Amino acid sequence: MFKASRRRLVGAAMVGAGTVMSGCGLQKAGNQSLHKGRVLLGQVPDLPKGLIDAVNFPLIDAIGSSPL
Repeated sequence: MFKASRRRLVGAAMVGAGTVMSGCGLQKAGNQSLHKGRVLLGQVPDLPKGLIDAVNFPLIDAIGSSPL
């Protein structure tokens, strides 16, 4: 049967509320609610988004565009 805990219910409610807020134009509040809801549901990525972007950025481009 479905196992519901307070943490899962609050997390799902926050994800839903964040989706609605984002759809209504409240982007910042919606994104914050989505993130907190995903944390409560345990859906946090292993690597932070900034680290993924840094890995995808080629090192040669970084060296070639340096002002030195």
